[in-house]
Amino acid sequence: MSSPEVITNNAVEVIEVPLHLIKPSKSNPRKSFDNLDDLANSIRQHGIQQPLVVRPHPTISGAYDLVAGERRWRASKLAEKASAPCIVKSMSDDDALDLQMVENIQRADLSPLEAAEGYAKLLKRHGDVATVAAKVGKEIAEITRVLQLNKLTATAKESLAKGEILLGHAFELCRLREHEQKQALDFLFEKGDRGTQIQTRTGWKTVGRRAVPVADLRVWIQNTLMLDLAKAPFDVIDATLNPKAGACGSCPHRTGNAPILFADIKNGDVCTVPSCFFAKRNAALERKAQALAKEHGHKSILKIAVGWVNGHKDESIPPFDKQVYSNTGLALVEPGTECEYTKPAMVVHCERSESVKVGQYVSVCTKAGYDGECKKHNGRVRRGRIAKPKISQTERANRRVESWKKEQPMVVLARVAKATVGAAKKIKLNNAQLKQILALTSAELFDHVYSDRYREVGKAFALEAAAEKNHSGRDWQRPLEKFAGDSPVAKLVLTFCAHNFGEHSGSKICAMAKLFKVNVATISKDAEKELAARTREELARANNPEVHRKRNVAGSAKAKAALHKTSSQ
Repeated sequence: MSSPEVITNNAVEVIEVPLHLIKPSKSNPRKSFDNLDDLANSIRQHGIQQPLVVRPHPTISGAYDLVAGERRWRASKLAEKASAPCIVKSMSDDDALDLQMVENIQRADLSPLEAAEGYAKLLKRHGDVATVAAKVGKEIAEITRVLQLNKLTATAKESLAKGEILLGHAFELCRLREHEQKQALDFLFEKGDRGTQIQTRTGWKTVGRRAVPVADLRVWIQNTLMLDLAKAPFDVIDATLNPKAGACGSCPHRTGNAPILFADIKNGDVCTVPSCFFAKRNAALERKAQALAKEHGHKSILKIAVGWVNGHKDESIPPFDKQVYSNTGLALVEPGTECEYTKPAMVVHCERSESVKVGQYVSVCTKAGYDGECKKHNGRVRRGRIAKPKISQTERANRRVESWKKEQPMVVLARVAKATVGAAKKIKLNNAQLKQILALTSAELFDHVYSDRYREVGKAFALEAAAEKNHSGRDWQRPLEKFAGDSPVAKLVLTFCAHNFGEHSGSKICAMAKLFKVNVATISKDAEKELAARTREELARANNPEVHRKRNVAGSAKAKAALHKTSSQ
């Protein structure tokens, strides 16, 4: 065994160590070493310019543990070099890991998963994220975010490593629990490109899978797995509804209590654990049912769902005893029409179109319908109906005005987006190659906008949907393409607006609008003036009996015309 040759290099002792004496470190966070051919050619011609860092091997006598420079060591073997220049340092396992992390991050980007694993090892040693951030020269927020990737399931990690999902997808997924990640992955590939099945020596494999855009995944998560606590049907400060979780205000899964993890969600009062949210709701409904039973002098009352219920497995539907629908044999009973089969009940779930509300005390006939035993309620039961409380025309007008006020931010956002796309259409591209590149890019991105976004933006822009060629549905993509015209810039801006069209991302569209010199403040003021005028007109109309008489006459005439049309068919 030849002894290492000592070389003096800028007062640092560098020794030439045979490659076979250098052993790769198991703690190196870098696991993949691709594209070494160019580095091997450079070493073959010019040698290694930066020495490797090694330490005496802890278990093999005479050997060295490679701390930093594994890519150069592997490339040197490809270049058929016999030895490599090394700096030998005595250091502990922890010190070696620190140096490996810093060296890899500073030299070249690790894969996100390798970085997450390395940060986790440093965190285990140093105990807090701030120290780790100082060690590697990164921001605390960035370290915290990358560490979350360790929460990805094995399937999600595999998809990220293969390039089937982007890092943006991964950051959205790692905030979810294991079963929710599975749901999200199913959505990603069910709505995206499922790829092609090819036969290999080891069996059939799927290639070319492509997930839906990150923005669509974010919308799906916020609509499916995140719940607004401001609209919770229970007392969010009541810690007894779910003793293990406690009150919502101090819960670590509330977005406002994890600002780094949920930096993209402006609303800090959002629950990210649907199972806990629904458990508290169910507990609150059970208490409400017991209180109503006691108030009305019953031992217990039925808990009912009114309208269509999509199965019983969905946790968004609270547990219920009976369902009021067309084929269930139950019907809501109006006051004064009770029968011998009437039982007290409380509504725990209902569709928006129903005339009852969740938590309302009602009476139900349990033997209704065509085949029911009840002679009083044995007719067709399409949906349960009870008498609606009468409200004044002024109250109706006030409700309409409140509804308009809630819609006002989206009205303004739609006008800003429409004006921005209109301004983008005026941009003239002089470079033919740039115009061609933008045209291809904008067409590809526009084609991958989620279909629901086409509909939302098309309606907001007051466009007319086109008829689908192959079925009876409505096509919103063609009207939007026509609105953007031949301008690739306008199509790119329209795609940007579609991806960010929502209350939580309105600031992004406003920022884009300013780039095209669209006056957002003026649009907002004009919309406010229109809303004020509509409000005055609606309230004035509510206090005018003649208007109500004309409305009733028009409504009766319309109903008679519809009835005549139905009878003649």
